[in-house]
Amino acid sequence: MQAKLLEIIWGGGQSENYQSPQHQESEGYIFHILSNALSQECQDKLQTLQKQLSLTYPCEIHIHFVDESAFVGVPKWGFEKEQNYCAYYRLILSQYIPQDVAKCLYLDVDMLVLCDVRELFAIDLGECIAGVNEAYPANNILRDESFILESTSAHKDSVGFDIGKAHIPYYFCSGLMLLNMPLYRANNIESQCLAFLKAYVPLCADQDALNVALNGKIKILPPEYGLAMHFLCHLDNNKLSQDYTKDYFEILPLTKIAHYNACAKPWKSPKEHITSHNKLVFFHPYYKQWWDIALQTPLFAQELKGIQKAHKDYIAIGLALMYFACKVIIKIIVPKKMLDCMKTILLCCYSK
Repeated sequence: MQAKLLEIIWGGGQSENYQSPQHQESEGYIFHILSNALSQECQDKLQTLQKQLSLTYPCEIHIHFVDESAFVGVPKWGFEKEQNYCAYYRLILSQYIPQDVAKCLYLDVDMLVLCDVRELFAIDLGECIAGVNEAYPANNILRDESFILESTSAHKDSVGFDIGKAHIPYYFCSGLMLLNMPLYRANNIESQCLAFLKAYVPLCADQDALNVALNGKIKILPPEYGLAMHFLCHLDNNKLSQDYTKDYFEILPLTKIAHYNACAKPWKSPKEHITSHNKLVFFHPYYKQWWDIALQTPLFAQELKGIQKAHKDYIAIGLALMYFACKVIIKIIVPKKMLDCMKTILLCCYSK
């Protein structure tokens, strides 16, 4: 019987016991980790992790070090101060997935898998190159025209890409993609994306490139796969209708894969949320489930326990509340630079 190996880039999670129609020994997960640098200690831990996880369900962990020369001429990207090429790695994953693999599931690292991912691999993509979704209930509200910005080419009319809402009616989130690998290669998606990034300055670099290259070649997946938790940081957005908010909260309990994008990250402390996204966040859907699974991770449990302790540091929480209270009270009369200075002082006091 031919082995049924599920190729997963980056992804992870925990699934309940699942009675597959095929024999257990004919199945398995193959996790591909694309990185520019991993310490030898981390590599050794991942190989030991593979052995321990295989006692529960067959799996392999493959580590690939990416040659970033493919991104020459493409600007580094990221919302953080120190930008890099890491977000572009998903564009060239076809270089690391074996040629005989039919499907590959790409997951961002900030995902929590609450279902058996084999149900995703069972989806028939037909002639579509990718199975994707918006990460929200179907809408055209949250997407701004600026998602794909103007061309930087001197000959913008001859670049050859159709951009904007008029040409790309459905804009998907690239955090979860079920890829038809033969068609991904045959349609030269990798080279199309790199060409786009050399000609345009997009807001969400790799995601915009993939939306352009895959336009009209996607299968829309149900929103519970990769539902964005970031939505909960924007409940005060007056663009959101009551109906849309109602739809979101109806889907939330049915979530199969949670996407903790932007500020909504259960592993971050209040102090870290202020530093990275200037948000005070105390609540995350599936917070308990994320930590229950994280603390069961072989070899990494002790490190994760250390991270969890920061969530119970009431000094950090108190400083965070103090900063936000001051921000609300004196926002009108205090210049932004002075407020930023207060934030820095509070964070420095905590770190000492």
